[in-house]
Amino acid sequence: MTMPTLLISHVSHDIPGPRRRPSRAGVLLLVVLSMLTLFMLLGVTYIVMAARTRSTSRAFLKLAGDQSLTAATLQPLIRDAALQVIRGTTNSRSAIKYHDLLADKYGSATQYTATSVQAVANNQLVVMTLNTSSGPALTGRVLTFLGGPDGVRQTSTRIADAVLVSGQTVVWVPRPARLVTPAQIANSTVLVNNAEFTGTGFSTSGLSQQGVPSLNDAALQPNRSGGFSSAFDAQTNTGMTSAQQANEDYDAPDEQNMALAWPDGSVKSFERRELIDLWVRDYARRVSAGGTQAAAESALRTAILTQTMTI
Repeated sequence: MTMPTLLISHVSHDIPGPRRRPSRAGVLLLVVLSMLTLFMLLGVTYIVMAARTRSTSRAFLKLAGDQSLTAATLQPLIRDAALQVIRGTTNSRSAIKYHDLLADKYGSATQYTATSVQAVANNQLVVMTLNTSSGPALTGRVLTFLGGPDGVRQTSTRIADAVLVSGQTVVWVPRPARLVTPAQIANSTVLVNNAEFTGTGFSTSGLSQQGVPSLNDAALQPNRSGGFSSAFDAQTNTGMTSAQQANEDYDAPDEQNMALAWPDGSVKSFERRELIDLWVRDYARRVSAGGTQAAAESALRTAILTQTMTI
């Protein structure tokens, strides 16, 4: 028995055939574009970081160069300022002149020539003769060798004893550790400081003595080697060319100790009301401002504002 043709035709029509896969050509293009984008971002990041690093390196290099230049420029100035504060200066325009620490303690010093140098006391002391009649007054003072070999030159010691012999002074000092023979310092120059804190302070010639006040107009000059006017110099600026009276026997923030200041800031270093008054009075003398304090202050204020003041 055969099946109807209609049924067979229906069954053969329902049997599925092989499926067709969709095309993936666009996916590969997206992958390629994504990789190109990633590489582009990496390249941009590298360029930005390199530019920032270069800018930073240049900034640090410039800063290092500026610091080196500043150090090279300021180091000599700082060293000179420190030396002026410690040992003084011969610069007549320096405000620190005669206000240094050594001048405050010793005043000034005197050079002598050392002769007849011998080693005594089992080479522990050196005895020498100095061309001065000071005698026992030199006992205890500081003596500095300005000559001699390395290790001896520019070294200081105390004078253990001093006596006057035939118009000259024989002194005994401890032998420098690096002095081999006394002949090495024979006929050399030595520097002997004044006694500590024995001065009377700055003043004009003839007033620097015990029992006489020393704080006058001359003592108010910040730079005691020069004044402001010829009339002022003639009246109050005589005998002010050395620091021999700078070692007064006290220390206080006054006109004799310009470098000192009060901790609370009420009085500052190198700033004294008396100095300002001195400048005002002297300016009044030179410009004939009427002679009164008010007139002088008015004239000085006008000169400062108009930048016509000359000191």
